Amino acid sequence: MSGGPQDLEIFNLALRVEPLGKDGYRARAVYRGPGVSGGITIWPSEDALQNLLQQIERQYHDFEHEVVWSTETADKRIELSWSMNQLGHVESGHALLVDRVSRWKLEGALRGDQSYLPRVAMGLQLLLRA
Repeated sequence: MSGGPQDLEIFNLALRVEPLGKDGYRARAVYRGPGVSGGITIWPSEDALQNLLQQIERQYHDFEHEVVWSTETADKRIELSWSMNQLGHVESGHALLVDRVSRWKLEGALRGDQSYLPRVAMGLQLLLRA
């Protein structure tokens, strides 16, 4: 498996992340919820992606760890947070996409269970290996 572009399904948020060589990463985030959908493109740092990976891996081994992650540029921001109950279902999940240039923001709930976490972690590992 190569470290090329990765499609990461983080509950009901699709995140397609592509390595740009020395220029870092480009990510397209698309949120889909009941009656609402929206997306932005942002350029997260390697440190930000590494931080997300570490939090997901920690949570997968211990559901008590909440994931709280954000990345932003001067004009765009993505925030994700979620906690899980003892059965591994998202108890309080939140997504926020902000585009300051276009002057809009989208907020919505994240829904799902722990079955998403290994695939997201594997995709991030492959991406960061490139």
